[in-house]
Amino acid sequence: MNKTNKYFFLVGSGSHARVVYSVLMENGYNPSNIFVVDGYKKRFERFHDQVMVKGGLDDKIEFSSLREMLRNEMEKELVLHVAYGGDPYQGNFEREKMLIKAEALLRKEDFKFSSNPIISKHALLLQPAIIGPYSLINPLSTLGIDSKIGKSCIINNHVNIEHDVEINDFAQLAPNSVVLGNSRIGKHTYIGAGAIIKNGIEIGNKVVVGMGAVVIRDVQDNSVVVGNPARVIKIFE
Repeated sequence: MNKTNKYFFLVGSGSHARVVYSVLMENGYNPSNIFVVDGYKKRFERFHDQVMVKGGLDDKIEFSSLREMLRNEMEKELVLHVAYGGDPYQGNFEREKMLIKAEALLRKEDFKFSSNPIISKHALLLQPAIIGPYSLINPLSTLGIDSKIGKSCIINNHVNIEHDVEINDFAQLAPNSVVLGNSRIGKHTYIGAGAIIKNGIEIGNKVVVGMGAVVIRDVQDNSVVVGNPARVIKIFE
């Protein structure tokens, strides 16, 4: 499909949403094809010089403007993307809640939409790599052969994911983190900036790996680990 016929329903108006916007711009999309709403109530009038905020998921959304945007396009595609990073622990849960709410709102208003991931043209994907729906792959990240990225994951700048790695739904990998081969990252897990996950390691669900940590052993669900070598400092209830 021609890029001029692809439109984006972007949920989020904060710093992470601006990162997503910059990836869309570098990939050659038109700013006028981006419809921005806040993930909660509308906080800002303007998202960017050329893009206004059109409401919030917990507020009124200017769906009439979206209909007008799409009205004259024959082969149009509306892509939903939730751009929310937030707190290392709660942010991934909040992104999932926003996604469920946004899907329901668009369906209620009879909009057809896709769940295509957003992938920077400056990322390196070694095929076959699988990218799940609603995920974001930022510039200068590398995905190894047979790596699998789940639903609505955030892979930040300069992340290195080696071969046969599995990243599960709603996980987030901060800049410069490294996941070596045959490892698994659980659902809702956050890997901090510069952290290194040794090959063959399993990180559980709802885990926070601290900045710069070096993980050489499996990590159980609901844990916070820090240091070199990484050690558990907290268990979430």
